[in-house]
Amino acid sequence: MDATPAADLPRRRRVRRGAGALALAALLAACRDEVPTAVGDAFVPAELRPTTVVLDLATAEAIPESIVFDGFANPYAAGLQLVATDFGGPNGLFAHVLFRIRGFPDTLVYSSGGQVRRETDFRYGAGTFVVRVDTTQSIVSDPVTLELWSVAQPFDPGSATWELAVDTAGDRRLWQMPGGTRGELLATATFVPRATNQGDSVVFALDSLAVEKVARQRPGVLVRLRESTARLELRLGAVLRTRARPASRPDTAIVQELSDIAPRGIFSPTDVALPGLWKVGGLTAARTVLRLVLPTQVPRCNPPRADCAKVPLRSVVLNAAELRLQPRPVPRGFYPARAASLAVYRVLEPALGRRSPIALAVPPSRGDTIPARVFATAVDTTVTVRLTSFLRSRIEQDSLAVTVALLSPLEGAVFGALAFAPTGQLRLIYTVPQTPSYP
Repeated sequence: MDATPAADLPRRRRVRRGAGALALAALLAACRDEVPTAVGDAFVPAELRPTTVVLDLATAEAIPESIVFDGFANPYAAGLQLVATDFGGPNGLFAHVLFRIRGFPDTLVYSSGGQVRRETDFRYGAGTFVVRVDTTQSIVSDPVTLELWSVAQPFDPGSATWELAVDTAGDRRLWQMPGGTRGELLATATFVPRATNQGDSVVFALDSLAVEKVARQRPGVLVRLRESTARLELRLGAVLRTRARPASRPDTAIVQELSDIAPRGIFSPTDVALPGLWKVGGLTAARTVLRLVLPTQVPRCNPPRADCAKVPLRSVVLNAAELRLQPRPVPRGFYPARAASLAVYRVLEPALGRRSPIALAVPPSRGDTIPARVFATAVDTTVTVRLTSFLRSRIEQDSLAVTVALLSPLEGAVFGALAFAPTGQLRLIYTVPQTPSYP
């Protein structure tokens, strides 16, 4: 029987409840310290924690051999239509576009009063010559003036170059004026970049005398750029629109639209030399071939520690492998107009040199594009080429030396070339798993 007075019971119950709360708090604290699903380095013994290492291999170690091959494409094969005047000077890029216009009739055929009439005596009225600018491949920031000239010498639109009007088998004729022998200035037109009312069209307004000269003389016309601050690329599809009037009916105007126009872009020089640099792309389809050598063993800790042990490369987990390149300016206006990219090919028979077959190793992706500005002026930046999956497969096959080629994805079709310093770096990012030691 409890002899405790009734008045003391509530106080004792409060004491017991307080003691129980303290015990529960202690128990919860202990649980928080030993949650079985908790994560973090604090719960892993130091000797078992994995280490991620960033290892930069210098050129001499990772890329012991490199060579540039050029001339895989004819610079005129792409049929680009460029206009430039000493762009990227001094002594920069000069480029004109020749047009030979077909379809001028000797006899004007038209209907009048329900009858078909034929007239050999007719006169041309005013007209327009329209060309279009490929703004995505042009380098222009301010309004520029284009000139339309008559060509005073016959030429072959399939073989003409900056120096030669004709360059075919058995027929080789020099221009009297390099870049196309110009006759008379027929018209000028202004191209305003980003002008919403103009779009990409450049319209040369021709008076009747200019149209007569083009129609009767017929060698063709030439478009050139007056300023040296821009490089324009024209699209296919020039059009000459005119009106012809029969001599017997001068009040009758017959509309003509001539689109059978053969263009020929000619330029000087046709290529740019980049001595001492790694060159990729351009109209001559240059490629840089690199021999990559991976180390058999890698440090298990991050530099600059030099006292850590090494482990076999095959035993680590390769998280990323990158070829890091330093872009260099491309002189004389031969740099790309828009973002560029690289494609990595495996060289199958390195001993064959430039004649070796190649196979695509790492296709380029949209995320790997390189801004064009880094090749226009000196910029302190690094271009990264991802090689992770490719080199991971080589490691799995115990093939730690491989030869690759850096190419343009559109070989011979893009004007601008890419240049890199011959001091590439191979970066490996890997994790070294730790193995426990047992007593």
